Amino acid sequence: IILPSIASTLKIPASRQQWVGSAYNVAMGCTLLLWGSLADLYSRRAVFLQGSTLLALTTIIPPFVPQEIPFYIVRALQGAFAAATLPSALGILGASFSPGPRRNFAFAAHGAMSSLGSVVGNIMGGLIGASLTWQWVFWILSAVTAAISVAAFIMIPRFPSATGAGAKGGRGRDLDWVGALMSTGGILMLLVSVTEGCSLGWKRPWIPSLTVVSALMLVGFCAWQWYLEHRTKRQPLVRLSLLHNFHVSLSLLIACVFFGSFQSFLYFATYFYQDSLQLSPLDTTLRFLPAGLAGILSLAVIPKALSSIPHVYLLVFATVCSLTSPLLFSVPIPPHTSYWAWGFPAMCLCISADIVWPVLTLLIVQVLPRCDHSVGTGLLSTSNQLGRTFGLLIATAVQGAVDTHGAANPGRQFLRGLRAAQWFNTALASVALAV
Repeated sequence: IILPSIASTLKIPASRQQWVGSAYNVAMGCTLLLWGSLADLYSRRAVFLQGSTLLALTTIIPPFVPQEIPFYIVRALQGAFAAATLPSALGILGASFSPGPRRNFAFAAHGAMSSLGSVVGNIMGGLIGASLTWQWVFWILSAVTAAISVAAFIMIPRFPSATGAGAKGGRGRDLDWVGALMSTGGILMLLVSVTEGCSLGWKRPWIPSLTVVSALMLVGFCAWQWYLEHRTKRQPLVRLSLLHNFHVSLSLLIACVFFGSFQSFLYFATYFYQDSLQLSPLDTTLRFLPAGLAGILSLAVIPKALSSIPHVYLLVFATVCSLTSPLLFSVPIPPHTSYWAWGFPAMCLCISADIVWPVLTLLIVQVLPRCDHSVGTGLLSTSNQLGRTFGLLIATAVQGAVDTHGAANPGRQFLRGLRAAQWFNTALASVALAV
């Protein structure tokens, strides 16, 4: 919503504007495993509080940064600190509630609030950006995050460390910093190389070279984790034996594929409303409001469904909804057909994310021991982030291959490109359904 204003102020060319958001997402994606392991080894409460507090502090800074590259660095710090809150929060929920209806409601509420926060955040960003300036978006978000940090300090109970690492003489020194460096560096280089490859082209020598180095580092990370688990008594960052559990492996795969389709659908739906139909940023955002409201309304149904309906049936229902949404944007419906005829149902069906996420997180928490809850949900969140990144990049490549004119000339060819991308999202959601 505020990207054009930021780009104008910092004089960011169109070819690099995606890094305003990508710097945050890449940093988040490559640090989730580290934060999840730290949360399990030390204290989930402490990791959450430190992450939210540092996020509040770094969110104050972007309006004062006058240059492009330092702005990206601050955005990356925001993403890294935000990543600390996700696996630790899910670990706190798993430790706070015993299996049953209350835990189901807690995880369903977490998913619903995430959806609502995304929609409300976009609406508030549009309102603030239109009435004030883009700098106020960051300052207000910083104040909200600070308030959350204070509330968390007061309300989150103190749990003993799941592994005893936080105690004096415990296993704090067992944190696998070598594995943390390899996993963070490998995922970082992979995301950067793929993002830049899709943006600048793969003919630049450093891009395929960085991709190869990232792949080698990730292979080395897996070998190192296997060695620590099977040949030493040291604690690996991630026990690869966790992946031997069928439910864990399946959850990671579904999260990657599903959220790759879901994120890309929302992205190209935004392009459709804002660039094809030429709607204002606020009018565009209002068309996504049913997605957030559906998540809130789902709290009346999903917790009970999690207790009474087999999870596989819930996942099938959700993935059918998720492939229907992009399908409605793929078929050649006249663009100026009433929003209520097809745009509104497509947004309501975004309830799929509010079903898939709590089901997958509950599966992870139920099948893993308590000492692995945060690292398990960290793995799930990493799969989520990787799926969102790669799904969007591939869909963008599909859209670009069909549309050679781009948003600067939003005519029939531009619409064909958007529909081609949504066909890809439909196919990706179909893969999630098949899995």
